[in-house]
Amino acid sequence: MEKPLVRGEKIIISKFEDSLQSFILDFSCPHRQEDIFDVDVFAFMINGQNQVAKKNIIFYNQPMSTCGSLAYHGDQDHKKMKKTFTVDLKKVPANIEKIAFACSFYKEMSKEKHIIYPKICLQVYDKIMNEAVFELEEEVDLINSKSMIFGDIYRYKGNWKFNTVKYQHQEHLLYWMREIYTLYII
Repeated sequence: MEKPLVRGEKIIISKFEDSLQSFILDFSCPHRQEDIFDVDVFAFMINGQNQVAKKNIIFYNQPMSTCGSLAYHGDQDHKKMKKTFTVDLKKVPANIEKIAFACSFYKEMSKEKHIIYPKICLQVYDKIMNEAVFELEEEVDLINSKSMIFGDIYRYKGNWKFNTVKYQHQEHLLYWMREIYTLYII
């Protein structure tokens, strides 16, 4: 049974010795509103020196990490926008400390007045058991935000944990990756 998370909450998703370390992360917007806005989702792998390799920024145009631990799958549904990542924690290189999940918003300016606060949902599923582990649903301020980080998976004392962040920003993704998240793009 899935657990609803709130901003700032952390949850153990796997222990390093667990045999089960494969997950599916679904991002969705319940109501189809592509005539008003669109969402691109990204995942990026961060090493212990706070660096992100360009080849490990995963999105629609670069759908697989070099190590095969993270993959993007676009998905269309007539009732909602949906984007999916698969994560295999066993394949994450030892130097990677964190995998962050973010999105950029693209809206049609002439229709901005119609945008209130759509809900974006992140659901995490156990890939083998096909069971929901947790979900995070957040309203998004599309008028004042161009990008958002939902959360990250990180290593901590023998566990992989998920940290809910919900950090919205007026700048595009690369800006806050460098400036706010203090990452170096290599």
